[in-house]
Amino acid sequence: MDAAREVVYDTGHMRDITLKNKIARLLNDPSAPYFMLINDMLAVLTVVSVLAVALGTVHPLQVKYDAIFYGIELVVLVSFTIEYLLRVWTAERRLAYMRSFFGIVDLLSIIPVYLMPWTGASTLLRKIRILRVLRLLRTLRCRAMYAKSMRRRVDARAAQRETRRRIAFLNVEIYFTALFASIFLLATIMFVAEGDRSEFANIPLAILWVAEMIFGGSISGILPATQAGIIIAIVTRFVGLALFGLLIMIIGNVVSNLLFGADLAEVEAGDSEENTHP
Repeated sequence: MDAAREVVYDTGHMRDITLKNKIARLLNDPSAPYFMLINDMLAVLTVVSVLAVALGTVHPLQVKYDAIFYGIELVVLVSFTIEYLLRVWTAERRLAYMRSFFGIVDLLSIIPVYLMPWTGASTLLRKIRILRVLRLLRTLRCRAMYAKSMRRRVDARAAQRETRRRIAFLNVEIYFTALFASIFLLATIMFVAEGDRSEFANIPLAILWVAEMIFGGSISGILPATQAGIIIAIVTRFVGLALFGLLIMIIGNVVSNLLFGADLAEVEAGDSEENTHP
């Protein structure tokens, strides 16, 4: 029998599950045992990589810790390359995946590094690596898929209190992931648009400016000087309002679940049944 096959017995019936299908489930199926673990590990690598790229734009740090940044880049590159190849291999429609938004993001996460030896490690390619922060959108998607899967379990198990609490805290994680991704992405765009000014000389300075805009206005009084910078400032304000509204909604849900939990869910389910069956 093919070494890539495992014989599984299920209610007396034998069925073959190929290694390819098992890997596909681990990467894409929220009901798979290690789905969240794998995606959380990839998310950690993404965050570490993005932080390394951002700190690498600070010249003194780049000079002092160049070996550490290189080591991080090597580990991340190998991990993301393996993941990309596995996703292409296990995709039912490979070309469709490669053309999809996440397929393009995955490719942009690794291709700049492979092109650097032939382009002299250009500044543009170094900046493009920060687009890895878009990989966090997959983390958001995976967490949303996992939360949806958990809600189905809640319905099937008569709204267990503990499961609902886990969903509530999962929503909090989704919020902070969205906040982190928004700040880094907007800061990177601002760094590219206004990088000639000392106020935006590196990505960490741009991150501070974006965080100021999102959390309460430009405290430092720094204003963009380019048309692109002004547009980014407007978008940043809008994102800040959207994230604030999302935070209020999540806090309300968390407090509701902590105070009432399954009891409230059972009351709502009872009212729903009464309305359905007069």
